[in-house]
Amino acid sequence: MSEQLAALTLGIDLGTSAVKVELLSADGRSLAAGSGEHPTLGQGDCAEQRPGDWDDALSVALAELGARAGASLVDWRSRIAAIGV
Repeated sequence: MSEQLAALTLGIDLGTSAVKVELLSADGRSLAAGSGEHPTLGQGDCAEQRPGDWDDALSVALAELGARAGASLVDWRSRIAAIGV
């Protein structure tokens, strides 16, 4: 199978201040990445996050990844065979 049509893996990292995503080839090479920030709320020793903000940040990160992947990765969304969170 050619590199253009091979299965891909999507990695998702939900961090304390951002969601980061990375698209990997079958042999583990990074093909594109993106990130989206989300707020942490609270005062003093208390900190909270809203799951809706994580979802919004994931959407931003995936849009950035898609823009960076561009035309060089044919139908990358439909070629994702595995997702690691």
